[in-house]
Amino acid sequence: MNTILIVAVCFSTAFQVADALGVRHQDGLVSASKKQLSHEILRMKLKRRSRAWHIDEHATMPLSFVQTGSTAGPNEESKPGSALASPPIDIFGQITVGSPPQEFNVAIDTASSNLLLVSSECRDVGCLAHKSYSMGDSRTAESLNFNSSTSTFPDLYNAHVSILISTGTASGNAVMDDVCLRGGKNVICTKTAFIQMTQMSQEPFNVFPYDGILGVGMPAGSLDKRFNFMGNLGGAGLLERNRFAVWLAMDHDTDESEITFGGFDETRLGSEILWLPTSRADTGMWQAVLTDVTKNNIGLGNCGQDGCQVAFDTGTSVIGGPEHLITAILREVDVQEDCSNYDTLPLIGFHFRMFVFNLDKTDYVKRVGSKCVHQFLAIDLDPSKGSLVLLGDPFMKRYFTIFDRDTLKIGLAWAVHAEDPDAKESNFEKGFRLLRQLS
Repeated sequence: MNTILIVAVCFSTAFQVADALGVRHQDGLVSASKKQLSHEILRMKLKRRSRAWHIDEHATMPLSFVQTGSTAGPNEESKPGSALASPPIDIFGQITVGSPPQEFNVAIDTASSNLLLVSSECRDVGCLAHKSYSMGDSRTAESLNFNSSTSTFPDLYNAHVSILISTGTASGNAVMDDVCLRGGKNVICTKTAFIQMTQMSQEPFNVFPYDGILGVGMPAGSLDKRFNFMGNLGGAGLLERNRFAVWLAMDHDTDESEITFGGFDETRLGSEILWLPTSRADTGMWQAVLTDVTKNNIGLGNCGQDGCQVAFDTGTSVIGGPEHLITAILREVDVQEDCSNYDTLPLIGFHFRMFVFNLDKTDYVKRVGSKCVHQFLAIDLDPSKGSLVLLGDPFMKRYFTIFDRDTLKIGLAWAVHAEDPDAKESNFEKGFRLLRQLS
């Protein structure tokens, strides 16, 4: 059985807004049916789960996120692959599938590469809490079988896939249909294969606020190339640049979080962009080499001479990593549950090349009532991925992240947010303190 687990630019000054590639976007985004390049980015607004989820100290947060496993053949028992033990991301956008279009809320996951939707054939309690995809109601739907010569996983003979999400399980069948991104009145569609989930356990699916997961990871994480949505968009030439970018809102922001396809919004940049080459292509994740983890800009020495592998993951809402690294970080920060040392907590940073991308205590600690809860979690990944740090929600709120499929690079920049009325320093002052160049 196969298991699918689902820098070139220097800073001249840390806070000069820049378009590192000099791209100037023009008006004229068109739908896929016209088969033209779009000259403006498509903005998908991302909704967030009710804030009550975050402030209720008695709330039970299910573990996540999604990984998929495949059956080994038509007559063998379906067994799930391994999953990440981390809190689920709670932001989601909207896509449509089929003709006429069926609307779905989907989590956008940079650490997986397949689209998963609930099937109308599913009668389990876990399915009934979500909108379902009806293959029979779509004129453009096609049944899908795997071909051993083209599939990444040639032992998938019956196109049946089992899925493990957190503590729950699901299984489903492969189908191909038109999958469309919608940003306001703009629409971009491409034919894409995906899994319609026909069986789901009640937990934890009944608490997920979305109907499925849209994986926008690297091609190696897809069942085969037909399942890689971003690859299908790029192959059809529907975007001016084959890239997307993620901006996650803070609690005090008035704008909603968003993901942009085809480019990025320069007004979200509070610094120049540091471009990191992707370090591995076989995991399906957007990952790069991390030189070290730092405390108050001093390296902890936990990554060795070769550095640590790190993935930028919209699918987890913590900073995750192997137990030995997380234990070392927690020993250094020593967050007291009663918040008695909150005011003196250090900066925790991630050292890429010559720069340290720091997180403040407000980024890596949540105050829940009278308690302080750190946002670090030991995560055991599938051994094939190796030792891997996951930079999730706390990091990606603070730093604007660009994923470029043409150059296979990841861009990082200080993210522009609204001024926090409760903060003692401006965004400019905070950026100058947190984003540091090492001498």
